[in-house]
Formats: sequence, structure tokens, C-alpha cells
Amino acid sequence: MFRADGFISFHDLTPQARYLWASPTIYDVLGYEPEELFGVPAYDIVIPDDIPDSRDFHKENLMNDLVASQIVVRHRAKDGRPVHCLAVISLCYDFLVNCATLLDSDAEAYAQTRAHSTVMNRMAGSKEEFERMKRHHEAFAAHTWDHNAMEPEARVCLIINRFSRNLIVMYASSACEKVFHVDPDQLTGQPILLY
Repeated sequence: MFRADGFISFHDLTPQARYLWASPTIYDVLGYEPEELFGVPAYDIVIPDDIPDSRDFHKENLMNDLVASQIVVRHRAKDGRPVHCLAVISLCYDFLVNCATLLDSDAEAYAQTRAHSTVMNRMAGSKEEFERMKRHHEAFAAHTWDHNAMEPEARVCLIINRFSRNLIVMYASSACEKVFHVDPDQLTGQPILLY
């Protein structure tokens, strides 16, 4: 039987990063049915020792409007065992996308990946962007983070079937209306190359 070595999940922008959606493969990785996690704070299934770094990582992603960054995090599977995952987090306008992949904690590359995942780089493209980042960093340092005051860049989340010749759009976020001026339902099921 096929078993996935990763899962995708969507989370809200609140400090709790509540689950909005999870792919069915989360069952293979963590033992939870996707429906069990809807509305659950992400930190409820993170190993307690990893929560402080995960919270800081979450704030940095939102405050700096990061397109993608990664962290190694240990989840608590439904049966209680720790599951090491490399999480690649993308801020997609009004939600976060988490693409998690299983890691072998015994592998030598694990330590390097864990060390590397704590480093996040971002280049400011304009003076306005630099000033916005500076405000967010000051709020982060002062512990005055307000997720309602975030100024996210408009971005679209597309999940594309890369195994199809036409690269069919399997999911398109509601930001398609704002960015592309196209109804997301119109994109879904269509080859991305048409757009």
C-alpha cells in the first residue's frame, strides 16, 4: 500500500496557526484524519521543546511577509511518538501553507538541516519594504505583535499536479480574484499554462 512521506496543511494567520485544511496524507505521517485537526492550534501537536522556536519562526514569517522558509519541527503523532519533519512554510496572503516532509532523525543530514532551518534570509527590494520590515522587527522585539495589523503582500496559492503533462491546477486560493482578476474556480482543473 502507498504511504506518503509528507503532507500539506493550511493555517490561519493568528498566533495559534490553527489548521484550516490538511491533505489526506497527514494520516500516513501523523495518524490524524484531516477533519480531526480543523480549528486545532498547530502547537497542540508540536513537541513541547520545539514550541518556542516554532512560535518565533511563525511570527518571523508573518512579520516579514516571507514567501518561503523552512524549519525542522517535531510533531506529536496521534499515538504519541515524535515525528521529525522539515516544514517549508509559505505565506500566501491570508493563510499559511505548510509543506511537511518526513526526516530521518538518525541521518547525518538531519543535524545540518535542523541547524540550517533556523536561519532565514530576506532581501528588501525597496526603502518602503525595508521600513515595513523594520516596523515588524521592532514589534517582534517588543512582543507587541498584532496579527490583525499585518500588511501581507497579495499572493496566490496554487497547487499544481506536476505529474500531469498539462500541469493541471488542483487548487487555487481566493486571492486569484485580487491578483489575476480570475475566479479561482475558473482556474481549478485547467492547465496553468493557459494563464
